[in-house]
Amino acid sequence: MRALTTLLILLSFAATGRSTEIATVDFESIEPVLRDLVLSQPRNADLKQSLEASPDLAVPPEPETDEQGNIVVKVDFKKAMAESEAYVRRRELRDEMKRELLVIIDDLELGFDLVIDSSDRSAIIFSAVDPRDITQRVYQEVVFRLTNSQQVTTDDPPE
Repeated sequence: MRALTTLLILLSFAATGRSTEIATVDFESIEPVLRDLVLSQPRNADLKQSLEASPDLAVPPEPETDEQGNIVVKVDFKKAMAESEAYVRRRELRDEMKRELLVIIDDLELGFDLVIDSSDRSAIIFSAVDPRDITQRVYQEVVFRLTNSQQVTTDDPPE
């Protein structure tokens, strides 16, 4: 579906006769810093608190078997629900990080018509132009914003 959307966008630019400027960002390489930036924002305080309270998603233990060698399924519903909620929170965090990334790229005003996540290799089928990698520029902006947000939160006078 994502590849089809990318193809349709490229075709729409080709139909207008306008050249398309394409850039790539490696989301996975800037994800840790972007996570810190998103969680440092006051609007995401609830998300940060719920992530800190959620259990880590552990590797499931080896399945138990009975005397005949059949797998015995034992479900701890409380643990399963907690892990399910933790997954939902992590998904919300990832969506919030993507939103923040879009805002940052838009604020940088680099003039690209299409920005592709290069860590998701299935996002593009073909490109006649070589996309420019802007990961380093976006990373610098995220670190700059994170530094400024931490200064603001630590320099605020106590109430």
